[in-house]
Amino acid sequence: MNKIYTILLLIFISSNYILSQTTKTSKTNTVKKATSCTDIKEIRVAGYNYINPLLDYYDIYSSSLGTNKLLQKNISDFIQKEITSKNIESASVYYRDLTTGLWVGINENAMYSPASLLKVPYLIAALKQAQEDPNFLLKQDVFIPNEDKPYQNIRDSFNLVAGNIYTMQELIEAMIIHSDNDAKDLLVRNIPYPIYKEIFDDLNIDIQKFDSTGVLQIFYL
Repeated sequence: MNKIYTILLLIFISSNYILSQTTKTSKTNTVKKATSCTDIKEIRVAGYNYINPLLDYYDIYSSSLGTNKLLQKNISDFIQKEITSKNIESASVYYRDLTTGLWVGINENAMYSPASLLKVPYLIAALKQAQEDPNFLLKQDVFIPNEDKPYQNIRDSFNLVAGNIYTMQELIEAMIIHSDNDAKDLLVRNIPYPIYKEIFDDLNIDIQKFDSTGVLQIFYL
């Protein structure tokens, strides 16, 4: 009888321990709402040190939220001061608190040339191609300068060397680290059109502004 009681006691203690550990684990992965104004609610996954994954959001309204009015006013006053001083012609600012979701926007919907920001979708496309073809990053191509291309007016001292052979990995690094357009053009010519077209479509970027090889025709920065 004592043996049966002891076994039952051990089972009870073990089950409670397992339950407590399971509860602790679930708490580290529970879904929580960010603390903010009543106008905005976000659902995020807790339990991570360096990220705060967003699962869903709702009732997110404009930057007229009271807690951000002062920041918005300060930025607007600064922009107006710079415009009055003729230091700038216009400016757009978008700030978002990645923890609470609260945001501030000043002329945030204004249209600008994307310039070298377009290198980011090409980076995504290159990595997607590398995911499908692991040998893609080792693929090589020779750099032949295009004398007819627009001049890149914002660049550092880095340049591809005519006649040199570069891997796709090296071209990606040159494109992103040095914002080199030659590296971008040579890289894009090695990415299948459907790959980067899908990326551009997903990002709602008009691919019609590019030629058949995907090389920028109007934005060279």
